[in-house]
Amino acid sequence: MKMRACRYFPGVRWWPLRQNIAVVGTWEDLWHNVIARTVPAVKDVAAIFKSEYDDVAYSLRGTAGELSRAEREGGSIVDGAAGSRAGAGVSGPQLRVMSTAPNHDLNSFLAKYAYHDDEGWTGGDSTYVRRLPGDRHVIMFSDTFLGRLAADGSRVPETPFVSNSFVVVDRDGQARTLLSRTLDDQARAVLPPQADRFHWLGGSHVTGRDTLDVMYLRFTGDSRVLDTGGDFDAARLRTALIPGGAGELEMHGNLLARFDARDLSLLDVTPMPSETGVHWASWVEHDAVGDHTYVYGVHDEGAEKFMHIARVPGDDLRQPWEFSDGQGGWSAREADSAPVMSGVANEYSVARLSDRHFLLVTQDTAVPYSPDIVGYLSESPAGPFRSPALLHRATESGPAGFYRDPETVVYNAHEQPDLRRGNELTITYNLNSSVQNVLDVSSKYRPNAVRVRVRVEVT
Repeated sequence: MKMRACRYFPGVRWWPLRQNIAVVGTWEDLWHNVIARTVPAVKDVAAIFKSEYDDVAYSLRGTAGELSRAEREGGSIVDGAAGSRAGAGVSGPQLRVMSTAPNHDLNSFLAKYAYHDDEGWTGGDSTYVRRLPGDRHVIMFSDTFLGRLAADGSRVPETPFVSNSFVVVDRDGQARTLLSRTLDDQARAVLPPQADRFHWLGGSHVTGRDTLDVMYLRFTGDSRVLDTGGDFDAARLRTALIPGGAGELEMHGNLLARFDARDLSLLDVTPMPSETGVHWASWVEHDAVGDHTYVYGVHDEGAEKFMHIARVPGDDLRQPWEFSDGQGGWSAREADSAPVMSGVANEYSVARLSDRHFLLVTQDTAVPYSPDIVGYLSESPAGPFRSPALLHRATESGPAGFYRDPETVVYNAHEQPDLRRGNELTITYNLNSSVQNVLDVSSKYRPNAVRVRVRVEVT
């Protein structure tokens, strides 16, 4: 049996699971039998095995059948996004999906790191990856479980919990969880809570000054949370296990946290524009061609979510912002910020795809917790974004999904441009379920990644 190298983190090696395995029946039958007939200790490993084993079984009810049909017919997957979408039906450049498959390397890396005994990361959401100086990477998460997993993949109710964390992957493939510490050496979030307010992270970029600039959202949450021990994040988890009560979130501002990209020490935290209620943390991207940094946000109205865009000249987000008026113009007043389009998720990505096109990747939010991940094209980082195409249909959620769990959902899909290889994208999406479910089955709160090969065709 030969080890194979991880494509993204060169120092990491995996033992493939392909040898000496007899596969009978359909892939769907195989994986349902694996889950149904194995002892609990293997069930979490089965989720890893599903990802690492093959290039087709990623889809229990997704795009695998369409891919097989397209390959037989010598074509490609072409699907319009569901619902009434901005720019649908417009002629011109079209995004074509040539193939989609699990990203074995990244999925296996995250799954196996969750079982390390360093008391660090065992699961999280948001999932933003940036390349650091020295060929290192940082994977940034919002709500994060720490500690150790049991042999059956479960977590204890007292498991440590923080509202944001970093996992740093060194050039040699070694990974470690980065957190802040109290004066008595207690682990806290990278950007820890202040009084009754906690922080979720969002888009980021590495500047020419060797800083990692990360946008954060400051929230208060469940009104039942009463922190008497100095650990507000832990109190949030304890309270979430109690049925009932008010769990609504209230945002209290957008923040910019700057870290030294060499050692990830926190340099400073600066309040950012926050007058309109837009969450300015969906994505951050510096476009070298125009030498502007774009900040992408969302105005979350519950059933509908609207994209907003701001920008600064150069790569320093502490400079005065300009806000898109939705019609191609820019204003210095945040109050003039207007929706660019609807149907995006709270987290999405916008990055240059070619000399002429930018790619928007988002969950299709026309249907709540839709498994569909869609891509749009634009000739400008500020839109308009047109010609939606189905990039991937996630297969873990709902009663027909991999877990056969109606409470399991997928959300906040976006690309990781720093892991792009030519026309092959790496797209991540988050998994979640009820609090008790993610304690019982840790893989229900761990991101998944897929590889999607695309090309642009002009019609």
